[in-house]
Amino acid sequence: MITYKINIIRHAITQGNLDGRFVGTTDMPICDQGRYEIEQLTKKYKYPEVEKVYTSSMLRCKQTADIIYPDNEKREISDLRECCFGVFENKTAQQLESDPRFIEWTKNLMSFTPEGGEDMAEFAQRIERGFEFVILDMMKNKIKESVIITHGGVIMALLGKFGIPKRDPAMWLVENGRGYTLVTSAQLWSRDKIVEVYNNLPFGEKEPTGVKGYEFFNVTDIAE
Repeated sequence: MITYKINIIRHAITQGNLDGRFVGTTDMPICDQGRYEIEQLTKKYKYPEVEKVYTSSMLRCKQTADIIYPDNEKREISDLRECCFGVFENKTAQQLESDPRFIEWTKNLMSFTPEGGEDMAEFAQRIERGFEFVILDMMKNKIKESVIITHGGVIMALLGKFGIPKRDPAMWLVENGRGYTLVTSAQLWSRDKIVEVYNNLPFGEKEPTGVKGYEFFNVTDIAE
């Protein structure tokens, strides 16, 4: 039975992450600190060697991919971009704390959509479509190991849906530059739509504790 490894990694830190902003579709680059931290991770630890690199279409993911995998050809997957937060986009919790729409959102994250934002059900369908594209592309082209550079919210939602062991999505959030190795097979995916999560990335680093700059979250946890 052929198995397929998919390494999924959260992009480097942006200034929006450091500021505690709701950074979704704002096409923000990584900041100097983010670049430095990713470069240090590549020097101290090891990221997996892969046959193909997939990235979100957002600049911060493409820049991160260029640092970790400078010599690999990149394939952009627009469906794996972060959620759009509409009128809350690029603002902090402190800026929004008196806005009744924000208060409603914190109480009903899955059912309340900010004006101009993306419905959570539509977001889930979109990223699931993008993830399945990656798996089917690997199978079609006989790619045994790949990497996806994407966003914290995307990682949480995908592993909450497809990951084994089963966990609340918030339990899958990782620090910037970190991620997981996933494994599946044609039979396992076509029959059950599951991936086994069995390793933390990068290799050699102790499992990080704490998370910097949530992008998609339990909203009450983002205030910094």
